Amino acid sequence: MVSIRKCVYYALFFVLISTLVIAQDVLILNFEYDSGRIIFKEKTVKPGYFPDNKLAPAQGYRLIEISDKNDVLYSFNFEVPRTIFTDASTSYGEIKGNMIILNKTSFALIVPYFQNIKDIKILDSEQNEVGTIAMAPQLSPAQNSFLALILFFVGFVILVLSLWYYKKYKR
Repeated sequence: MVSIRKCVYYALFFVLISTLVIAQDVLILNFEYDSGRIIFKEKTVKPGYFPDNKLAPAQGYRLIEISDKNDVLYSFNFEVPRTIFTDASTSYGEIKGNMIILNKTSFALIVPYFQNIKDIKILDSEQNEVGTIAMAPQLSPAQNSFLALILFFVGFVILVLSLWYYKKYKR
């Protein structure tokens, strides 16, 4: 008969393993827009999901992920989110809308992460290169999670062995 303790251990093990396979790795790119210039700020690789870009604009800026063999891994068009829509009511209860166009803003793009990515290029609407982001090889979050899991099990084994050694030779 299976004990409750074994069921709990199996459940915990399942939860630990399932976190490794639920989401794919995505690259979060943070940018700043300043009067027509796009400035790259930082990048982060995390497990998650990238948005479906079926509704991407036909024109605008274009982001292209390039592999170490100079193949296009992923690309899509995007617009810089510069517009804010506001609503306000007048003293008569009428609702009036307005639109604010920002000259400076921060925004992020989420794209799939590939192990063999070399560069990310950003092109403007005339296909002129606005910027290039060099990608250094790094461990993905799934690889980091796997290494953390291995370290956890090694630490657990060391703890069990040291307790066994302590009990055996304490007498």
